[in-house]
Amino acid sequence: MVNRNAFRVLIFASVLVTTLSFAVPRSYAQIQTLSKQEDKYVETDRQLSATDWFDKGRALAGAKLYKEALAAYSKAIELNSEYSTAFYRRGNIYVDLADFKRAIEDYDKAIELNPKYALAYNNRGNAYGELGDHKRAIEDYSKAIEFDPKDCFTYYNRGKAYGELGDYKRAIEDSSKAIKLNPKFAPAYYNQGLAYDGLGDFRKAIENYSKAIELNPKSVLAHNNRGNTYCKLGDYDLAIEDYNKTVELDPKFALAYFNRGFASANLGNYHRAIEDFSKAIQLNPKYAMAYGNRGGTYALLNDNKRAIGDFSKAIEVDPKYAFAYGSRGDVYSKLGDYREAIEDYNMAIELNSKDVYSYNNRGYAYVGLGEYKRAIKDYSKAIEIDPNYAIAFANRAEIRATLGDNEQAIADCNKAIELNPKLAEAFAYRGFARLNLGNYKQAGKDCDKAVELDPKSADAYTYRGIVYISEHENEKAIKDFNKAIELNPNKPTAYFWRGSINERLGNHNGAIGDMKSAAGLGDQKAREFLKSNNVPW
Repeated sequence: MVNRNAFRVLIFASVLVTTLSFAVPRSYAQIQTLSKQEDKYVETDRQLSATDWFDKGRALAGAKLYKEALAAYSKAIELNSEYSTAFYRRGNIYVDLADFKRAIEDYDKAIELNPKYALAYNNRGNAYGELGDHKRAIEDYSKAIEFDPKDCFTYYNRGKAYGELGDYKRAIEDSSKAIKLNPKFAPAYYNQGLAYDGLGDFRKAIENYSKAIELNPKSVLAHNNRGNTYCKLGDYDLAIEDYNKTVELDPKFALAYFNRGFASANLGNYHRAIEDFSKAIQLNPKYAMAYGNRGGTYALLNDNKRAIGDFSKAIEVDPKYAFAYGSRGDVYSKLGDYREAIEDYNMAIELNSKDVYSYNNRGYAYVGLGEYKRAIKDYSKAIEIDPNYAIAFANRAEIRATLGDNEQAIADCNKAIELNPKLAEAFAYRGFARLNLGNYKQAGKDCDKAVELDPKSADAYTYRGIVYISEHENEKAIKDFNKAIELNPNKPTAYFWRGSINERLGNHNGAIGDMKSAAGLGDQKAREFLKSNNVPW
């Protein structure tokens, strides 16, 4: 049977805040005053000194007139080529314009002119961070700390860079130093929360996010990420409370709606989840994961058409989205479209060679096509990737038992039960293998256990029905086969054995009907029975 979680483990987007430690800007009143003087500056350009141009640049930058500010700082540099602060400020403007390479060039010049310029090292570190060069960013932050060891922002920034590199212990150390320098510095608590999250210490992460929220109740990211951590702990109700606050603070934050949808789905509130995923898509029509998870939710509701539509849209938005291919394959497999399913699983595996779900479920699709050797190969690959993947052991056991390799099938079931003592399929398939060996008593116990663990296991009822046949309990057998067919109308074995009992009881028409159903689903023995009775199937 297919055993893929509709929602893979979600990697929440823990958005990091980049804090640039710029010098304190002029007040708004000062900016206004200088802006009003622009006409005067234009008239007397030739009379302005480098300092005048620098002040004009600061005023224009404060008014967010970045291109004009660039021109003013450039004029100041033209008049004074050793004006380190002008290079630094122009670098800041390039950062605002997301031109990080030019920003670095200006910070380089500022540092060349003033080798102890802590702010220039810090902001060059930020620019390197924006370019993904976190190692060089850390070098710059360390240099800035050397010249200004009391700047909490620089410790915070270096901690953030360590976090980006997965060095969470150092991230925590730097965040702690920032907090020691400024106990009310909310971003440092937030960053420390991210680091504890990365270490898997979720309770500590929540403590830090909570402190960040206490200091800054309007922190969208702290609320969102605390919600993410509650999700990791399975506290979905608390997570939803945080996501509610997040969207209250920022109604256009698509990620928060997505995360709330994820939490609602895990609580079984599928329609609410769909509403949130739809809102996330409305805010961001290119949100592939939102399409993917909405598709997964539709699949849980057996709305297969919409599920396929959403997975297809996710693939259209992101052609390398392995989850969407695998999940669409699951729906096709559920519908019996095994070849379509296999095509999707092939693509999912091509994009993610460690996708145990797709290997396992492609194995199931091969079973549907009667290609048992390929199925075993895929189940074995899933086990190779994840030796603790119990369902793959159980699924491989079923096919081994089908092929008569009963001892190996039992060994696989034993391993599956060791890994997951509540896995009904493992007991059912061990019962199947023991049936093949004529060990009816033990087979019956296994099937009883499977039904106890999962009253919706069609396989367990099917194999127990066969046990009842061996005990000449025909009524009980028919009852179990009826239940198996009710639970899974596409399982040929139950039709075949019910047909066999009907034939024994003299119900020839009933037997023919069951055998036709079994034959149509690929059962070879049923086809032989029909052929011997000159009945086309």
